[in-house]
Amino acid sequence: MSIGHTLPGLLESGPRHGYDLKRAFDEKFGHDRPLHYGQVYSTMSRLLKNGLVEVDGIEAGEGPERKRYAITEAGVTDVQRWLELSAARTGKLAEAVPR
Repeated sequence: MSIGHTLPGLLESGPRHGYDLKRAFDEKFGHDRPLHYGQVYSTMSRLLKNGLVEVDGIEAGEGPERKRYAITEAGVTDVQRWLELSAARTGKLAEAVPR
């Protein structure tokens, strides 16, 4: 599983804060692979730099500002390409396994 593709995939349903992304990831995949907050924010920073996500808004609070991230068109294309490649690999693997 690619965190760099899974987090933007979670944004396809709408913009989210880093905390919300971690919670959604944990609900869907956390039992198989733990995700730390630091990994969420470092991944989002890289995705932002690469133009796959954007900051949709910033909210001030008692602590640090909370950035709300949204997936870009380039991000949607990247996630779709990754899903297609993953499906193709899975299909090829399934064909190679004797029944």
